[in-house]
Amino acid sequence: MIARSTRARIEPRLTLLAIFHKALDAIPSYKHHMTEQHNTLITIVDGNFLLRRYLVRLLTAAEYTTESFATADEFLAAAVTREPACLVLDIELKDSTGVLLARHPTLLTPRCPIVFTSGTINESVQREAFELGGKALVRRPFKAADILSAIASALPPR
Repeated sequence: MIARSTRARIEPRLTLLAIFHKALDAIPSYKHHMTEQHNTLITIVDGNFLLRRYLVRLLTAAEYTTESFATADEFLAAAVTREPACLVLDIELKDSTGVLLARHPTLLTPRCPIVFTSGTINESVQREAFELGGKALVRRPFKAADILSAIASALPPR
């Protein structure tokens, strides 16, 4: 028999996992990528710790490999062992902007699709994000299905 306090900690996690899988099943392109995503690296660059942790958990539940960074400098300074299949990038980073990071010469934008996220989206930011090779621009707060769908559609077909 499981102790009441243990059950109270486990049940919300199981419920959250069930919500993730329900959101995944609602995405038509998800099933297409299901068999290929075990080694697909998604890199997250976002200054919001809670959002970064949420995205790591969501993408891990969706069977992607993830890495996350709080700042543009941290991302650029990291010894990247392999190129990400997709970059989830906050437009409003504290030390830089996602748009400036996307322009950085070490970031190979044509080969690495970018999904931008932002709490505020205006026409000029939207235009600039897509000019820099952004495959999607997702407004925060977003639903799990929205970000997963944006990432799935940004990934190159295999």
